[in-house]
Amino acid sequence: AIDRFRRYAAAVTEISRPGLHIADLPDDPSTLSYLMSAAMTLITPDRQKLLEAADTTSRLVQLVGLLDTELSAIAALPSLRHIELNWSAMAPN
Repeated sequence: AIDRFRRYAAAVTEISRPGLHIADLPDDPSTLSYLMSAAMTLITPDRQKLLEAADTTSRLVQLVGLLDTELSAIAALPSLRHIELNWSAMAPN
């Protein structure tokens, strides 16, 4: 789970600003699972399923599946790099 989460954070940081910068992750699996859940961009039903997980192991298993899905989507969909737009130089029309 930690390896996948680090790859997810790196991928998100590469394609968006401010990105997802992580430092040290907690050693406690339960705390880690909640931190990962909070840091990910998820739809409400997926967040609810994580909250309803019976235990930490179940939550981490669900997170690994969600991380795999997100990493596959990021790899499959091309995206434009973040650019700074100079709005004052743009025409109003």
